[in-house]
Amino acid sequence: MAEEWWTKKYACQHLKIDPKTFERYVADGMKVAKLRGRVFVRRDVVQAEYRARKLGQKATRATPDPQ
Repeated sequence: MAEEWWTKKYACQHLKIDPKTFERYVADGMKVAKLRGRVFVRRDVVQAEYRARKLGQKATRATPDPQ
């Protein structure tokens, strides 16, 4: 089965994230490919990163604040 590659722009539109958020993913280690000035990411990689971060946000909100 062939891997599906998305452009940075398509990934941001599809996941409804800001390009700066995408850049944060890359800065934190998400692998991308650059070709002729365009950034590409494997669909499964960016979706996994997105899900992991969303789950992390929910876990943070669900934890009661110790006082």
